[in-house]
Amino acid sequence: MSSYTDRKLLDVYQSTEDISIKSQSLRLLSQRHGTEYLVNGSTICSLLENIRMQASHSSTPDWSVVRLCSALTLKVTDSLAPSITTLLVSGKLVALGLFSGEEEVISKPINPSAIGDKLYRLCQPLEPRETVLQQELILLLGQLSTTRPKLFDGILKLRLGWIVHAMQMTLACDTPGLSVYSLSPSSVDKLLLQLLQYSKTSTPLRPVIWKRDLLGSLGSVPDNFYGRLWYLLERSSKGIQLYDYHLPQQPTLSHLTVEEMSFAVLVEDMLSVVRDPVHRHVVVEVLTVVAVILERNPEVSFENAIIVEKILAQAISLFKAHTKSTESDDKVRVAFYNTPSDVVDGTYSYIAKAVCLQLLDTGISGSDCSFM
Repeated sequence: MSSYTDRKLLDVYQSTEDISIKSQSLRLLSQRHGTEYLVNGSTICSLLENIRMQASHSSTPDWSVVRLCSALTLKVTDSLAPSITTLLVSGKLVALGLFSGEEEVISKPINPSAIGDKLYRLCQPLEPRETVLQQELILLLGQLSTTRPKLFDGILKLRLGWIVHAMQMTLACDTPGLSVYSLSPSSVDKLLLQLLQYSKTSTPLRPVIWKRDLLGSLGSVPDNFYGRLWYLLERSSKGIQLYDYHLPQQPTLSHLTVEEMSFAVLVEDMLSVVRDPVHRHVVVEVLTVVAVILERNPEVSFENAIIVEKILAQAISLFKAHTKSTESDDKVRVAFYNTPSDVVDGTYSYIAKAVCLQLLDTGISGSDCSFM
């Protein structure tokens, strides 16, 4: 429909009773002319509002249409600011924006209109419905952080676009073809709670790679992860390198303390350069394994920077050799990501061997490299 002329869009709008098609026609017209543009004597804004009411009051509400019309008329709920403040007080950051798109992190209280402005700037051009869905998530996360705070342990930054990705990923497994934007508000609430609960429990009926995707999307890290990253910096004079992001030993250690939130934020900034949730969580696993090995070998330190991607690449190479795989590198990587971490010949064991290969010149022994 995006290639249709205005006349064609008007014909489509007038010739159908399908409110989804009507709303899409009005969306395209509003993109070209604004919501005050007149269609048959009524503004697009008023027509969208009528469709929204029709969609929400139907015996079978069309929540995708409700969210689209709400977004196109720039609706913002007044309860956003208190919910954001609740999350900030609980020690969480909130990142607005689409998955794999630009994000903006909120780290201090902000008024509702400013939140709305950011959401519409970041989400509206590509997926208007997400501007409304992310508002719903802010309210739900604010409530859950008060009533179920343990569900947020190990999560510093709530990346809303990534949470939406996790929700859609889960729907794709459980109900193929169903869009998260079509869920009722109560179903969104239920699914969000399920995902947070899944992150804290074993999920034997789901693929390992799904669990890593979930943990990466939620930004979850193990207990004492930031403390272990501090310890890594103490043992690596040239810091930690992840892609082009360098976390230096100095002035980090001299300007901050291990307990400061500012240090955890620096670590999260580093992890945020990873654009894939599964990969992000595997990076967390790599850093955890390196820390454990150094804890068990206090006499050992890295003379060069800890290059995370080099360790991971070597671990995957060891995995490929051990499994005698003849698949492509991409398929081997997926197989590695779908391998449990804490079992015999799990990912931890390959990562540990890769770390030790880089530390051989320090005199570390093979037995010291055991992670299990």
